[in-house]
Amino acid sequence: MERKGQSIYARGAVDGLWMGLLVTAMFGCMVWSMSMPLASIAAIGLMIAVPFVLYRFLRSSFTESRGMLTFSALWMQGIMTFAAASVIFGFCTYVYLRWLDAGFIRGVMEVAADYYASLPDPDGRFDEISSQLNAMIERNMLPQASSMVMAWMWLMVFSGSLLSMLVAALARRRGTKNAFD
Repeated sequence: MERKGQSIYARGAVDGLWMGLLVTAMFGCMVWSMSMPLASIAAIGLMIAVPFVLYRFLRSSFTESRGMLTFSALWMQGIMTFAAASVIFGFCTYVYLRWLDAGFIRGVMEVAADYYASLPDPDGRFDEISSQLNAMIERNMLPQASSMVMAWMWLMVFSGSLLSMLVAALARRRGTKNAFD
């Protein structure tokens, strides 16, 4: 796709499509790792790939602008990338949590309650956490898929904005080679 002449917002939206697919694949690997533990290796690999993919996007914009993009413009492009990615991620995870595996949240809470119950705990703190989780499950006080997805989306945009700040600084640091040729 032709990127020259696009605004940082348009670039962020296009980059966000790819980043959204990446984080959705990461979520898929995390879900799959509950039944196939080796999938967690793929999830970790995708997590590690996120800053490198973002660097490639921001560095590409910086070099295509011949070094004229400011730090704040690159940072904003990164924020837009994660904002667009969160929409893709949110849609896919909502579909999964709502219709494909409606018992996923309950299952995770049950695993967490069992885990805390199995920990050695002389003070009883872990037993208390386990009993509270079990009470939430019994009373059906589990979070809704929509509230979980919105929390994850906000987390993605917030953490993505912090990551974008660091990566934007790195993308500008190397300068441009033959920027004015």
